[in-house]
Amino acid sequence: MSTVAEVINWTRKLALQDATLPYHWEDEELIYCLNRCYNELVKSALLIKDQSTTAVMEIKLLSNLGIYALDSRVIQATQARLETDNTQTPLTRTTEIRLNQTVSDWRNETGTPREYIPSYSSGYLCVYPKFDDEGEYVGVSNISFVSGTKTISQTSGDFSDLTAGGEVTVTGATNSANNSTFTVATVGTDSFTVTGVLTSELTSSATIRLVRDTLLMTVSRLGTARFVVSDIENDTEITDIRDDHADGLVDGIAKRAFLKPNSQTLDPKKAEYHRGLFEEFKKEVRRDMILLNKPDKSRVPRSGTSIYY
Repeated sequence: MSTVAEVINWTRKLALQDATLPYHWEDEELIYCLNRCYNELVKSALLIKDQSTTAVMEIKLLSNLGIYALDSRVIQATQARLETDNTQTPLTRTTEIRLNQTVSDWRNETGTPREYIPSYSSGYLCVYPKFDDEGEYVGVSNISFVSGTKTISQTSGDFSDLTAGGEVTVTGATNSANNSTFTVATVGTDSFTVTGVLTSELTSSATIRLVRDTLLMTVSRLGTARFVVSDIENDTEITDIRDDHADGLVDGIAKRAFLKPNSQTLDPKKAEYHRGLFEEFKKEVRRDMILLNKPDKSRVPRSGTSIYY
C-alpha cells in the first residue's frame, strides 16, 4: 500500500529535485498540493465508491422532515434505499424541477419516501414524500433535559408514539450537547429516558423527532480525511485508492509546487509539463474505472449459425 511519505519522497526526488536539506518546499506546502491533486483525481474518475461508511452513506429519516444534510465528502449519491424495505427496492432519483412540474405541493406531501433529490440545495438531500408528523414534538419553552436521570420531558406532553429501543433526534436545544440522536430507554406520558449523555436544561424550545427509517446510499466520495504533515512522519497509508493510482500524484503535486513564487521554485514550464502528465494520468485512471464497471456481456450464438457475438 502506498504511503504519504513515499509519495512526498518520490515527488522530491523525481519531480522537484529537492531531496536534500534545506528543502525549497516545506512539507506543509507539499501536503497542501497533495490534498489538491488527490481530490482532483478522485473527483475526475469518481474513484471512491462507498456503501459501508455510516457517517457518509446513512441518513436517519425523521418525522415531518424532508431535507437532510449530506456529508461534505459526498461527491455523488448514485443510489438510495430504505433500510426497512426488505425488497431493497431503490428510491427513484429525481430533481426538484421534475417534482415542481408534476406534483402539486409536493414538499408538504407525506407518506413513505419513494424518491430522492441528491442535489436539492448545496450540501442537502431531499426525500419525497416525507414521513408524517407522528413522533414529532415541538417545544415552546416547555421541554426539559435532566442529566442525572437522563430524562427528557415536556409539560403536558404525550410521548405515546415512542417505544423503548427506538431512536429520537433532538434539534434546537439551547445547549448544543443535547442536539443529538438518542436511543429511548423507557417511556412515560410526558417524559421518557434515554441512553447516552444529556446536559441539564430547562424550558427549552427544542424539537424532538422520531427516527422513522434510515436512508442507505451508494455514494462516490472524497477521501475519509485530509492529509496532514504528521502523515509523512507516521508513514500513513493511502487506503482509499489503488497503489497504481497513487503513483500519478507525484505529477499532480509538482504541477502546483512549481508555481510557488520564489526564485528557487517558480518554473512555469515545469509546472505545465507536470500538468500535462497529470492530465494524461487522469485519463488513464478514468479508463480503468470504465473497465472496472463495464458490464459483463456473455457471448451467445447468433440464431441459425455457429457465430458467437
